Amino acid sequence: HELSAQLCSAALQAVPDDEAFLTLLAMTLQSCGRFDGATDAFRKLTVLRPEVAEYWSNLGLMLRHQKNFLAAEEMFRHAVSLPHDVPDILVNYGLLLLDMGRPAEARMKFLDACELDGHSADARIYAALTCIQCGDIPRAETLIPPAITWPALEPELRLELTKALIHLGRIAEAESLLQ
Repeated sequence: HELSAQLCSAALQAVPDDEAFLTLLAMTLQSCGRFDGATDAFRKLTVLRPEVAEYWSNLGLMLRHQKNFLAAEEMFRHAVSLPHDVPDILVNYGLLLLDMGRPAEARMKFLDACELDGHSADARIYAALTCIQCGDIPRAETLIPPAITWPALEPELRLELTKALIHLGRIAEAESLLQ
């Protein structure tokens, strides 16, 4: 990843406003955990292409990683105000709202993400968890119906699904996820 970042930086010396190189640099720095550099690159992308919701969302994600929650919220607010069809923007906004201790608002973002893509495992699982947290058990049960087949889940999301199933009293399903 370091070599990719160096190559992108060198290419940007020649063409500083190249969207493809800036995007690659931002994503590379993000994957290396270099959030300051990724933040700078995403900030440049929002100036270069202010109509792209994903750039604002990614900037919000970097600010969230840096615990700059208020600035991150501003970026996510702007991202969702733009036309988009990306449920991850809403999921990441919802996760930020959870970090900020606002589960009811987070629940709405996760449910909106489910509306965009009813098959998004992230959206459904986090929506179910926040529905449980907000006391809306019937809605949580509809989001995670019995015998649903999930795609391969990242370990963190698998754990979140396990928590939701336990809260819903579906212990056997939760245990099978842990095996």
